[in-house]
Amino acid sequence: MNLIKLNNVNKNYENIAALKDINLEIKKGTLLAIVGESGSGKSTLGKIISKIIKISSGNLEIHGKVSMIYQEYTSSLNPKFSILDVLEEVYIIKKEKVDKDKINEILEFVSLNHIDLKKNISILSGGEKQRLVIARAILFNPDIYIFDEAVSSLDIHLQLQIIEIVRRLNEVYDKTILFITHNVELLKYITEDILVLKNGEIVERGNILKESKTAYTKKLLNIWKY
Repeated sequence: MNLIKLNNVNKNYENIAALKDINLEIKKGTLLAIVGESGSGKSTLGKIISKIIKISSGNLEIHGKVSMIYQEYTSSLNPKFSILDVLEEVYIIKKEKVDKDKINEILEFVSLNHIDLKKNISILSGGEKQRLVIARAILFNPDIYIFDEAVSSLDIHLQLQIIEIVRRLNEVYDKTILFITHNVELLKYITEDILVLKNGEIVERGNILKESKTAYTKKLLNIWKY
């Protein structure tokens, strides 16, 4: 079953074509990496799929709830909140009774079960704050997760920790995940299903680390070798 389907989708900002004639199908349970240079349209694609912005033309079908996790995790956390406040807020928004067992389960899943939940979020490191943001997203129980440069501000050790959570989220919970990145070097840790964008257009999709079909993709991969 396709949770995401785009047919001839275009997105224009005044005289700038951010996305051009995008045709894309993403099945339930897919872990897809979306890679490209700055200005390639990868973040625009993520925002369109999450319906943060509207398409200019074409047809868009999204089946299920979408949650986005950004690079700037600090802006999505209330600095006055305790760690528990951040998680319990989900239930306030959903108008549901707080499920402490579920909270504890998710905290263990993201390796934050050792943290004193009554403490202010300021005690957390950058990597821990990003894991808290992911835990909150999981509590909303979306069908589709979009990680938009979500590890870019972290060092490589913390990046790999977050990527491991992303992979387990896909494998254990069978969630559909789009992982947007400019960092080609990270792709080998994420997935073999990779979508390459350039100037708002799809260049190719597949295991580009094993076999790249276009000169542009080969050039993109070579840049990260040096």
